[in-house]
Parts: sequence; structure tokens; C-alpha cells
Amino acid sequence: MLNVEEAEAISKRQIDQRVLAEQIRLLFDLGRPGSATMFIGILAVGAIFATIAPAWPIALMLANQAGAQTMFNHLRRGFYADPKRAERADKWARAYALNCIWSGATWAIGAVCWLPLVPFEYQALFTLIAAMLCLSSVIMRLSYPTAMYIYMATIGLPTLACLALFGGPQGLLLVGLAFLTAAALTGWIKQLHRSNSESIRLRFENTGLVERLERAHTAAEQKRRDAEKAHELLRMSERTRRDLLAMISQGIRAPLAGLTDAAAQLAKDNADDEQVRTIQETSHLIGRMLADAADLTAMESRTLKLDTQVFAPKDQIEQVARLLRHTKLRPGLSLEVDWGNEVPREMVGDPARLQQILTNIATYLLTGTEKGGLVLQAASSNAYSCEAVRFSVTSTSFEGSTQSLDIFTDEIPLPLAHSLYSEEVLGLNIAQRLIGLMGGRIGVDSAPGFGATIWFAVPKHPGLRLQQESDMEAEGTHLVDLARLYMLEDRMGSDAFIAHLQRALDELRGHWDVLSDAANQNDRALLTAAARRLADTSNVLGFTYLSEAARQLSLSPPGTEGAKAHIPGLENRLKNAETTLRQIYPRLSA
Repeated sequence: MLNVEEAEAISKRQIDQRVLAEQIRLLFDLGRPGSATMFIGILAVGAIFATIAPAWPIALMLANQAGAQTMFNHLRRGFYADPKRAERADKWARAYALNCIWSGATWAIGAVCWLPLVPFEYQALFTLIAAMLCLSSVIMRLSYPTAMYIYMATIGLPTLACLALFGGPQGLLLVGLAFLTAAALTGWIKQLHRSNSESIRLRFENTGLVERLERAHTAAEQKRRDAEKAHELLRMSERTRRDLLAMISQGIRAPLAGLTDAAAQLAKDNADDEQVRTIQETSHLIGRMLADAADLTAMESRTLKLDTQVFAPKDQIEQVARLLRHTKLRPGLSLEVDWGNEVPREMVGDPARLQQILTNIATYLLTGTEKGGLVLQAASSNAYSCEAVRFSVTSTSFEGSTQSLDIFTDEIPLPLAHSLYSEEVLGLNIAQRLIGLMGGRIGVDSAPGFGATIWFAVPKHPGLRLQQESDMEAEGTHLVDLARLYMLEDRMGSDAFIAHLQRALDELRGHWDVLSDAANQNDRALLTAAARRLADTSNVLGFTYLSEAARQLSLSPPGTEGAKAHIPGLENRLKNAETTLRQIYPRLSA
């Protein structure tokens, strides 16, 4: 298996080969129109020099150029006929460059034969013609500089040598100017060649990108068609499941209603009969499971409709408390209602579904509560992007599975505890999904010895969605206020700033220890004071999210049972913020 670097190197070599092959193709294509022009030029120059010098060099030049042109044509045909010309581009490039020696020798023959015999004016004219040929070679062979330099050297060196030997002082001056001009043009030629190569490379890369995009589009289109087929099959399966559930429910509800009525009649005469109570509880359980299954089916098929009406949150909490005391609460357990600060007198939503959520959560927590009891709470919350009401159910001695409770995600895992009844598991899953439909979020604060709190927050008005805490933590400006820290560092200096942060972190840990001890000692006054100091110190450090959470804890309702359940979550935020700060400033970790 190739790693990324090896794959990129192979891809680069392949593109380099394609670029070289394209450059060689341009060489052959640009040389084709000038083949006849070169013979006409030889005859024209020969006619001028034949008036004062021998004419026989014209024949040599024509023969040499004919041979060179024949070889160019042969190379061109071989290049286009080669199916692997891209892989063998360097071989064809070398053959072309070598043939440039043969082609350039045509004018080298003229320089050696004519320049020693003609006056300076003719020598200068021949030199000008040679310079024009070199410039044309720059244009024609720019894509492959090696061939260009070979052709220019083959023409230019014999011409300049003869000019220096037989041209006198003027010839030496012209040779010097020629070398200066060549030196000046070299950098320009390199830059042009680089630009030419990059343009060819970009063209190939763009072509490859377009091809990959087309393939990706084709694959995405196929996936879309497959998804449509799967969606249609899923819809058919959902319809079948709904029909089956409706058929089973319809068949069970009638005899179940008869069983319930019969149990009620028997209970009038035998109120203390254990078997009668068992029949009543069983019929109630079956009816509840059928209702929950219907709710789940409606939610998964997105056909569940939430009611919208104005209601008082306190009334719903009190109704749930009365219902639980009479139906779910076991002897020896207590159930209290703890009102938070500024509980709104009214909100808009579905009161029946809110009662269902609270009842399902409380029923789940009761399965793991053997002593103590439950505390129902409600309070306004400003910790989200819109007005919200936060409800919570706290078990003071929950002994269920806290490992699963610590990670509430989009879907609650079904096996939350080995001892749970399927009714409670199903009810908790329904509660989580109903909260999602309301635009709210659900969470858990739990730790051994502190009990457990399942809380949820919903918008005060429907149609809104609360910002997730995970989204807030993912934004650095919510977890740590970096702008404030950078400004403080700039004002204090690096060394003083690090010392300041270290002292503040030590102070923060001290406040946390006091808060934890206050929770263990059930000292509400000390807990509130420690939470406020923790919030203030966190704010100085730029831990804005931790500061807000500590301030909410200090403002929580009286009593320590509800506040203690928030401590594990607060400790996690403290650890995350401290870890983030040490990552930003590694000197703190020393």
C-alpha cells in the first residue's frame, strides 16, 4: 500500500512525463510549416553571397538541410506512431535535440565557407541572418530549451568564430555585442520556458480535475438513485409496519378494555386481592406499551403532531407529581417539587407531551432508586440562543447504569441498565425524541454517591431550536475567551502573564475544592459562595462557559440535593477549559 507522499510523487512524475510529451509534440508541429521556408532562405542568401564568393557552398547547404529535414520528418512520424510516446518522451526529445545539430550545421557550412572571403558588410549581414535564425529557434523550440540551445550553438559558434578571426575590430565588437545579447536573453528565455511548462501542467491538472469531477458526479448520481430506491423501500416498510401495528392494536384494545373493566369490577369487591391488582397493573402495562409503540412509529415516520397552546409549567409539574405519588412511588420513597428562580407563569407548547416526558423520565429514575426519592425542578434558563424553560428530575440515590447516562447523544442507547424493564426503556427513548421534536435538548449529570439528574430544556415558544452545548463548546470563543487572554498578555508581558495564569489556576482549584467539600457537607450557603467565587475567577481567566455554568449553580433553587447533581458536569467543564488553556500556553504544564 502506497503512502500519501509516494502516491503524490508518482502522480507528479506522471504529469511531468505528460508535460514533456506535450512539449515534444509542439516541437514537431511548429517545425512543420518552416521546412519549405528554410530552403527558400538558403537560395536567397546564396544568391547574395554568390556575387562575391563561390557558389558551390549553396549545394552543400541544400543537401545538408534536405538530410536534416528528412530526419525531422522521420522523427515526427515515429513520434506520432508510438503508442507509448508519453512514457518515451525523453527518448524522442534527445533524438530531436541531436538532429538540431544536423539542421544547424547547414548555416555553419555557409559561415565557414563564405565569411573568410567576404568584406565586413557581408559578414555583418550573415551574422544578422544567423541571429534571426536563433530568434526563430527561440520561438519554435521554447518548449524544449535543450534543442534550442543546441541549434543556436551550432549556428552561432562557427559564425562568431569566423567573425572574430576575419572581421577585424568591427568583428570583435560585434562578437562582444552578440555575447552580451545572449546573456541578457538567457534569463528571459528561462522565464518563458517556465511559464510555458506551468501553463501546460495547469491544463493537464484542470483536465484531470474535470474528469474526476465528472466521475464523482456520475457516482453521486448513482448514489442518489440508489438512495431514492432505498427511501421508497423504507416508506413501504414503514407503511407495512404502521398497518401491522394498527391491526394488532385494534385486535388487542377491545379485549384489553374488557379485561380492564372486569378487573375494575372485581376490585370493588376485592380491593386487597393481590391477583386483582396484578390484572390491573398488567392491563395498564400492555396499554402503555401499545401507546408508546404507536408514538415511536409516528415519530419515526414524522407524522406525530405536537399541540400548541398556552399553559402554566407549574401546573404540569404538580400534576406529574400527584400522578407519580399515586401510581409509581414505592413505599419509603419521597417526591418533592423544587421551584427555581423566575419560573415563567406560562409558556406555549404541548402540555400533554410535556407531562409524558416528565413521567417517563421519573419512571426510569425510580427503577434505580431504592432510598431517598425524586426532586422535580423547573426554572427559566438564559443559557441558550432563545428563551427556554429547564426541567429536571433528580434521583438522590440512583443506582442504575451511570456509564450510559454520561453520554446522551442523538439516540439514547437502549441497554441503559441491566435491571430496567422494557416499558421504562421505551418511555425514556420516547421522551428523548419528543424533546428533539420540541426543539430542545436533554442531558444527564450523575456521579457515584451524588445520585443522578436527567434534565431537559425546551424553548418557551414553539418553532425555535436551542443551541446545543456541544456546539457551544466546539467554538473556542465560548470555551475560552482567547481575545481577552491575548489582550492581557500583550499588556502584562509574557513572563508576568504566565505567572498570573498559574496563580489564577491554583486559586480556581482552591475554589473548586471548597465547592466540592460544601456539597459533601450539605452546606448550601458555603456551596453558593464557592460557586460565585469560581464564576468570578473563571471569568478573569477567560473561561466564559465555565463561569456561566458556575453562576447558574449559584443561582439554583435552595437545597443541596438538586445542586449536587450538577457538580460532575461542572467538573468536566473545568477540566476541559484547563486542558485547553495548557495547550495554548505549554509553559503552564511545566
